[in-house]
Amino acid sequence: MAARLNQLPGVSCVDSPGALYLHPKIDLSAGAIAAAREAGKEPDAFYSLALLDQTGICTTPGSGFGQKE
Repeated sequence: MAARLNQLPGVSCVDSPGALYLHPKIDLSAGAIAAAREAGKEPDAFYSLALLDQTGICTTPGSGFGQKE
């Protein structure tokens, strides 16, 4: 799965053999970050909620793990 994620533009992911989860890094565009700020949300949370609303895929934003960047 990590290899497939790494094929997507703006996505990087370290392989985690044997684990049931991955932690991909998604580089958001300046426009996506601005839209999140306008909505009063952190960009990663905004993206996670949009992903859930539009696809049904549930993710946890990096800020949920204490990520600062």
